[in-house]
Amino acid sequence: MKNVIDKKRWLCATALVLSFGLVPFSQGGLSGAFALSKTQSDQLQIIESAIEKEETLSPELLSSLESILESEPENYRAHLLLGEYYEHLSLKDQAVAQYKLAAANAPNDAQAMINLIKLEVRAGQLQAAGALVKEAKKRFPKDAQVDFWEGNFSFESAPNKAESAYLRAIHENEQIVGLPTALAEIRLKQRRYMEAYLLASVDISHDRKFWTAYKIKGFAAFGMGKFRESVSLLSVAFDHLNGRAKSAKGLAMAALRSGQYNIGLEPALVYLGLTSSLTETSFEQKYLVIDLWRHVPLYEARGILARTEALYGLPTNASYHFAMGDIFDKLGLESDAVQEYQRGLAIKPDFARGLYRLARDLELYYHRYSDALEDYRLASQLSPSDEEISQSLNRLESRLRERDGDLAWRFKDMLRKAPN
Repeated sequence: MKNVIDKKRWLCATALVLSFGLVPFSQGGLSGAFALSKTQSDQLQIIESAIEKEETLSPELLSSLESILESEPENYRAHLLLGEYYEHLSLKDQAVAQYKLAAANAPNDAQAMINLIKLEVRAGQLQAAGALVKEAKKRFPKDAQVDFWEGNFSFESAPNKAESAYLRAIHENEQIVGLPTALAEIRLKQRRYMEAYLLASVDISHDRKFWTAYKIKGFAAFGMGKFRESVSLLSVAFDHLNGRAKSAKGLAMAALRSGQYNIGLEPALVYLGLTSSLTETSFEQKYLVIDLWRHVPLYEARGILARTEALYGLPTNASYHFAMGDIFDKLGLESDAVQEYQRGLAIKPDFARGLYRLARDLELYYHRYSDALEDYRLASQLSPSDEEISQSLNRLESRLRERDGDLAWRFKDMLRKAPN
């Protein structure tokens, strides 16, 4: 292995040092520790500690690892640590190469393969990660972390196999962060809520920032009828997890059950925005928003709506606006409904059902019959097989032809006040 660091790696390492504001080695950093080290094992221990803390990732650290590997090219720990070093610099290919070398030189230690699995999962290469799990299981049949990852990859397709793998892993090593929560999720599916609650609590006690544990514990608390605690736990998960749909739904439902309606409205809106579709009816999502909205003062609900849309970028989602239009119609807020349909159509102008809903409100509440007729006709052209649209179009055309002679209709229009 080269003892000279190429320019690109020097630049990457130097940028990382500057970004973390690290102290140069010449001022009492790791160089002093290295000088005092009597063996390569001591050096590797210091390097490992530095990488774990992510505080002293420096060019000199890299140079020391390369020097060790030059004299001991089959040194498993040096390859493993060099892989972790490269991974911290987001140099995936170099990290993979070092982990593979470490795995090849470590017949009794699965850590290099575990790191490879994690790296592929973070990169979204699940098929490659799954193949590594199978290989690791053959090489290390009694390793707790390998069992843990076997459980993770069996969770959806073979939950019983996943459960067995998690139980073996806990028996072998119960200190793996994430393992109790993984088994807790199995218990949650089995409706063994108390066990799920206690298992997730173990991970939270070990790592206060393990957000998935809050989600699973929150759902377990909901299953146990502890709705206010469920709101507290799921709020943490909702604020920190990227995949918010499930946490949003759970938080909204817990808030509804606990009477904390203003807390529940935001996640209900987010759940609607994340899951609404132009092709599927979102009854569950819509009625969750409706049930919460009805219990919140109108001015406050509108404020939550505006804040949520700004925070989560919901105005770019056409299906969300069409769903909100339907919600406002059901709440008797027709002017809000019309605005939502118009916002949706600004994004998706050829959505027939959106045009139909707007036309219906323009006809029934605004009495803008010519505008409604135009939208009905366009909706009918876009979706000629939709009988509801065709019937509404034919009905309005027929009534407009007879309007001049229909005094009752004209009188009702004079008395009826259109919404602002």
